Amino acid sequence: MIFKGTENRNPYEISKEVEDRGGMLDAFTAKEMMAVYSKIPGEDLEIAVDVIGDLFSHPLFKKDDIEKERNVVLEEYKEFLDDPDENLHSMVYESLFFGHPLSKEILGTEESIKKFKRENILDYWSGIFLPENLVIIAAGDVEHEKFVEHIQDHFKLKKANELKERTSFPFRKPLLRKKIYPHLRQVQCMIAFRTFGFADERRYHLMISNSVIGGNMSSKLFQKLREELGLVYTISSFVDFHSDTGIFGISFSVDLKNLSKTFKVIQEELRKIKEEGLKEEELERAKSFSLGNLAISLENTSTRLLRLANLEIYLSNYIDVDTVMQKVKDLSIKEVNDTLNEIMDNDRMGISMCIPDEKIEIEDVISL
Repeated sequence: MIFKGTENRNPYEISKEVEDRGGMLDAFTAKEMMAVYSKIPGEDLEIAVDVIGDLFSHPLFKKDDIEKERNVVLEEYKEFLDDPDENLHSMVYESLFFGHPLSKEILGTEESIKKFKRENILDYWSGIFLPENLVIIAAGDVEHEKFVEHIQDHFKLKKANELKERTSFPFRKPLLRKKIYPHLRQVQCMIAFRTFGFADERRYHLMISNSVIGGNMSSKLFQKLREELGLVYTISSFVDFHSDTGIFGISFSVDLKNLSKTFKVIQEELRKIKEEGLKEEELERAKSFSLGNLAISLENTSTRLLRLANLEIYLSNYIDVDTVMQKVKDLSIKEVNDTLNEIMDNDRMGISMCIPDEKIEIEDVISL
């Protein structure tokens, strides 16, 4: 809604000011943050700060604009419902974090989209979008002192009388979640384990282990299921972290007739990892991969922005790249294997599936 107009700019002017300099302006909403970002030549930095500052400081939230945007969001929601990849990821969060705010879909529901009013937006905006909750970051061709001056000139936010306290929610035993997509020729599946929050140092153990388990083409699962057995075309693993929890997941697609066998192979590989752990040689290869991947990723200013944002939001502290690299180098095989042994537990495991036929009894196909 903030892109629909401010006290100083209409929607066309908002995008035009940045794009006329060859830049771009966009936004995204994640599970625990909302961000507006721009990429623009260094000499035009103040233009981007001015526009983004205007979006946060002077949004109009006109009633007519809300009604038009409501239909746009409903179309986006329908597009989401039609996309099994998007639903697979959303459902695994429902599975792992049932009853927790992380289980809720970012877009909401059709019902919530249809019924929200201007007053709801104003209440939410005034309670959340405050200086105390705001992180402003720049990476690239930036002079710090000038950047701070621009922020002070163009961001005019009201301070909170009282900040809302974060509510703690308990975690329950994960569930199986599935959805029917009759047009699918494969079963799409995600197996995930609930892990730790971003502030937990054990996140390094999982980030390193990910490359060994399924994070690249030389990983255990890729080599076993694709190269050796030829059961799948794609299989991968990933990690993600939030304020009070995290996720280690495995994603794959497979023909229904091979689903049971594929599950058994994955379960056996995970059992070996849990009971036997990674080998010293595998850990050293994973460290080398992770260090090289980190170095390459820093060539991208967007990656640098997200890294700085996560550090500030979750740790309120800056950790330089050299320190991170040393932490990776210092990891021992015992502490990594102890972490893997802890998280690879059925009480932490959730499963989501997109299947082609409602008659398929998934519980009978997979053995948990």
